[in-house]
Amino acid sequence: MARFTNKISQALLTEFTGKPLPGEPSAHHSVLGRVAVNAFAHVALTSGAAYAAARGWGARGALSAAVWVAASLVCMTLAAGAVYAVRGVINHHLFGHGNVRETGVRRVVAENLGRMASVVWVLPAPGPYAKGHRPHHSATASAKDDDFVALLRRGLRPGMSMEWYRRWFRRQTNNVPALLRDMWRDAASHLGRQVTHSHKALFLGTWAVLVALIVAIGAYSLILSALLIRLLAARYSVTQMMSEHTWSRIDPTRTKYEPGLTFHRLVGYPLPDPTGSPLRDGLTVLAWSLKMLSALPVRMGVAAGDLKHHHGHHANAKADWANSAFLEPSGEEVWGNVAEWNEVTFAALHRLPTSHWDALLKAMRV
Repeated sequence: MARFTNKISQALLTEFTGKPLPGEPSAHHSVLGRVAVNAFAHVALTSGAAYAAARGWGARGALSAAVWVAASLVCMTLAAGAVYAVRGVINHHLFGHGNVRETGVRRVVAENLGRMASVVWVLPAPGPYAKGHRPHHSATASAKDDDFVALLRRGLRPGMSMEWYRRWFRRQTNNVPALLRDMWRDAASHLGRQVTHSHKALFLGTWAVLVALIVAIGAYSLILSALLIRLLAARYSVTQMMSEHTWSRIDPTRTKYEPGLTFHRLVGYPLPDPTGSPLRDGLTVLAWSLKMLSALPVRMGVAAGDLKHHHGHHANAKADWANSAFLEPSGEEVWGNVAEWNEVTFAALHRLPTSHWDALLKAMRV
């Protein structure tokens, strides 16, 4: 029983942190399972958020209202993480690379479920996303990389002070108009020229039915909850994007891939080695547990799903990303949460000359 319990607890730690023990067997995650679990979680949590918000609005006492509002916010936070996890699974695994293990009927079910989820949650349309994502691997941190260009347009610059980067990051992650524009671009991608007429009809028809149904039953709190959840998911995306690479390309005018632009982001903190003192070790485990709890929001949101394996994915883009923690890629490991990861990226950008991106920015007219 103890061996079984230890096996389960280690599997949970590996799923949480992204760091398996040496020789630990792969968990063999499936894309279909990932989509199904997160889809169910999102529907349940969005409904729970709407219900709690409605109860909070109609509550008589201030304490009761505060409890219901807090419950609604917790549900929204977790639901946004589920949306972001599905975005990584669907857009990236299925349509960005096609590197999934499902075949036959399971593959068809996964792709159609993924396409429908991208419509309902207004994720980027599969076709345009796949086309725009490929240069992110072949030409990372260049003018062809959509993620890098998005950061440049938000005002990211090289050679600034560490404090400048911290302030810039706080502004960008709380820039609601910019986040709303990101959401609008995702919605517009379903109606662009690169999308088939059948997909456009699916998008418009699905949303016509959803809006009519919500209006008919008067579930307006559901609309507000869904909008706030999607906005929070967009915030997770910008937050994650900052540390997914160091962005410190040696020659930003070239488009050939340069190694060393990623590092292994591990969620949480390693457990210190035991000292032999029961009291001291007990206090150490307690402090470690509290620190791990502080990283829980990051794991459920910014590093939702398989994003903690981003470094391993870039090391081997054709591998099954959902299980890439077990590939044990080489490279720098950084434990912690967003703050620790960002410091690595900020330090790399700080070391660049302030004129490093001048030619690139001039060509982009930014």
